[in-house]
Amino acid sequence: MSQAGQTLGGVLFSWVFLSLGILTHEVGVCGAGMEGYWSWDPVENSSLMPWLTAAAFPHSAAMQERRGIMRSWSFPLVVLTFELTIFGTFLTRSGVVSSVHAFARSPLGYYFLAFIGLSSAAVAWIAHRRREMLGLGGRIVPALSREGPMLLGILVLCMLCSATFFGTMLPVLSVLMLLLMGVCPLTSWGRTSASTLLRRLPVPLSDFPGSAGP
Repeated sequence: MSQAGQTLGGVLFSWVFLSLGILTHEVGVCGAGMEGYWSWDPVENSSLMPWLTAAAFPHSAAMQERRGIMRSWSFPLVVLTFELTIFGTFLTRSGVVSSVHAFARSPLGYYFLAFIGLSSAAVAWIAHRRREMLGLGGRIVPALSREGPMLLGILVLCMLCSATFFGTMLPVLSVLMLLLMGVCPLTSWGRTSASTLLRRLPVPLSDFPGSAGP
């Protein structure tokens, strides 16, 4: 049995309980008379994202067990599921995105963000050291086979996860975009020295807090 097959049981166990948690929440929401069943709240989305990647992993693991392919997908899907779980805790605790279900704003959330950064760096180092075992590259999956629709399903689940992530983080990304719009005109074509850029920066930064809103 491959390493993906050994990991499958734990991932399925976690996915089932996460599914039960999401279902229980939605039943409670409907029972409380709230409109709709999924309000796309950041806290709700934080549970959906690892659910999607965890749902994709068994298909990747099955293709690896049966056909010896998709090694380069199985490992990232497991890691991404873990990191998204911690990311959900960060969203809930940090208050970086407003939510009626989140805890009060607390610096505790940024410890989880630091953990995400450190663990991601460690995973990247391990992946680099074990790149031959992970089989980066792999073979092309035939479209007219069982592997074809399964691969397409994995891609759709990953795209749904990406869309949910960027939609949830849109307020933060909008602020980042606003900052870049202020900095970009201060740079020159070709190359701009750091000292020149730092000398020009106070102008857009002085207007940034007011432009970003309260």
